[in-house]
Amino acid sequence: MAVEENNSVLPPEIIEFILSKSTSKSLHLFKTVSKSWNILISDPVFRRSHLHQSRYSKSRNLFLRSFDSNNSHACFSLVKFEDRKFHTVQQQLKVPDNFTKILCFCDGVLVLSKSDSLYDRFMFWNPSTQKIYISPLKKFKPACSYGLCHDPTIGGFKFIIVYGMLYFVISCNGKRWTLTRKIMEHNMHGEMSSPVSVEGVVYWVKWHLDSRIIRYRITYFDPKDDKFKILQKPENVVETTKFYLVDLRGRLCLYCNGPGNNMYTVKIWMKGKGRGNSSWNELVTIENVETPIWWFKPLGIVENKILIRLASVAKTLLYNPFEKTFEQVEDLTFTELVPYMESLFFPDPII
Repeated sequence: MAVEENNSVLPPEIIEFILSKSTSKSLHLFKTVSKSWNILISDPVFRRSHLHQSRYSKSRNLFLRSFDSNNSHACFSLVKFEDRKFHTVQQQLKVPDNFTKILCFCDGVLVLSKSDSLYDRFMFWNPSTQKIYISPLKKFKPACSYGLCHDPTIGGFKFIIVYGMLYFVISCNGKRWTLTRKIMEHNMHGEMSSPVSVEGVVYWVKWHLDSRIIRYRITYFDPKDDKFKILQKPENVVETTKFYLVDLRGRLCLYCNGPGNNMYTVKIWMKGKGRGNSSWNELVTIENVETPIWWFKPLGIVENKILIRLASVAKTLLYNPFEKTFEQVEDLTFTELVPYMESLFFPDPII
């Protein structure tokens, strides 16, 4: 039972600062310390601040690693990149019922499906709290793409399932699930990449064939009106240039080959901060890349260096943008590596 009075001699702002540095699992326990602590930890403003601490901390560098185990069930482990190599923090975070495929993730919450041909159930999982919720929704076939966004200003999570021009928006505002069926506008047709969730919005690269030419653009789902929209690309990226999107320390970034589609050069741009900001700044130009860009993936920013995975040659590198040098680090076998965040958020509906 929670203690109703808090007789701490520490000022409230000091208590809040200390709690904001705690793990999500610890904070759930701390809610029973006193009524005032429970109110503070349950406050959406505190939860956003706590998530911000985890996302932008330069010392954490934590990733959730998925890998195939011997019993044909995918397992997850928590790893930390430190001293030029990955260290296992926690082994085998298993999930139930063979939910092995990562569809999308946002603000510390992952959406998983079973690895068979019919995605008839979706599981929402917060690894930092080990909270799990299996959606009661059924009879969904594999879709073109999925996305998850979390916008506390509108009250919760939205899970998007896309089938060509048709899409479903599954909303959870902390009370119940709602399902809405929608049709994209005609100019939004095309194939879609894997999603990237940043600042409460889900982004995809979308491409279509036009007069035998493949054209690329950025599309995003706006949770305020549940519509798909187009985001302007950097001026130097023409519509026939193939590009990729990635989240680097909470900011949307675009990367592609250099001028003339030079396959040995990769340029990375960073979008301006804020959902309505369509400006781009060139972050870095990486030269002497040894693999084609479709095998090149930035994993994160570590100590002002870019952690890069070259899948075709099974290498993980640190790129120093100031010295323009690569340093190979101790590699790690994985099916997928996604950022790990301490998060108190979860789509926790009342059934």
